[in-house]
Amino acid sequence: MVSAKDVIVIMWNHGEEKISEKMPKEPVVVYKKDQQVLSYVSVMADKEKLLGRVVKYCEPAGLNYENNRQYSPSGAFVLEGVPVDSKFDYSWEEKPLWRGYHPLIICKALSRLVNPTTVSVEYAARCFFEGAELISIAPQNYYGWATAAFLPMSEEEVGKQRSWFTVEEISSLNKLFGEFLNGKLPERLSGLLWFYELAFSTEIRTVRWLLISQALQVAVSTDSVKVRQQFLKRLPELAKGVGIAIEKKEIEDLWVYRNKVSHGGRLKEATSEEFRLLQKAEEIIRRTIKKALLDVNFASIWGNEDVIRQKWPVDLSCKKEQKTT
Repeated sequence: MVSAKDVIVIMWNHGEEKISEKMPKEPVVVYKKDQQVLSYVSVMADKEKLLGRVVKYCEPAGLNYENNRQYSPSGAFVLEGVPVDSKFDYSWEEKPLWRGYHPLIICKALSRLVNPTTVSVEYAARCFFEGAELISIAPQNYYGWATAAFLPMSEEEVGKQRSWFTVEEISSLNKLFGEFLNGKLPERLSGLLWFYELAFSTEIRTVRWLLISQALQVAVSTDSVKVRQQFLKRLPELAKGVGIAIEKKEIEDLWVYRNKVSHGGRLKEATSEEFRLLQKAEEIIRRTIKKALLDVNFASIWGNEDVIRQKWPVDLSCKKEQKTT
């Protein structure tokens, strides 16, 4: 009888310190639904040595040529119990779907709320088994833009980041997963989540800033007038509500970046200060989504635009210009 597992492999960051004793040595369950089990498998828990094979067969070989990869897997998210009719049932597109998405696509997005990594669909596949024997690996053929993932920092700083998850982080992810599937996230914040997720798919700073600034506006804007005032007044209150201290100048600088990229401006060479500000903006988004999933009262702020207006009032009246003589 044929069975299948769907896999998204996570690669080590360039320059990252490798094997750690803190890595889970056994698969850790992320979420169970029906007959399906979604788990996090670190490289130390990969007893089948499946992850390296998924990476190998997701990269097309040439004529008398095989790719020499600089990086290797640090772990993976694995979905077991995938409902397949045969070993030719390759595609993720139709099943399984949880709330309209493949479970691993949801997991990829929600995992960034507990540890923002470069997990992506670059190495995504469906693996078929007969008993315990691996018989085929079907890459999901994700190519082009939105395939890889990038962190908002210099290459040197990326090497200092951790690409793997702890047991405690997976436990937090389990709670987030359950609340997401239960529909606890208001529609407005669902948009916030997917803007945030899409921002990870580009290393072009202009595009990333555009997506992140749009996400911030989704969180704080209710009206088409006095958009700047809404941003400057409400964003500090939102940041405070999720435990982030942000100065007035930082808010104004965020608005400057928003304006520049929204009106066709191009960014010059990145600075450490720009990356720091971008990271803070993304941390506000990350904490907002996470808190909203776990705190129904906090989430209710975005259930209705009038609640946002009442929670963080902004004078939206437009004064008429005085006539001059």
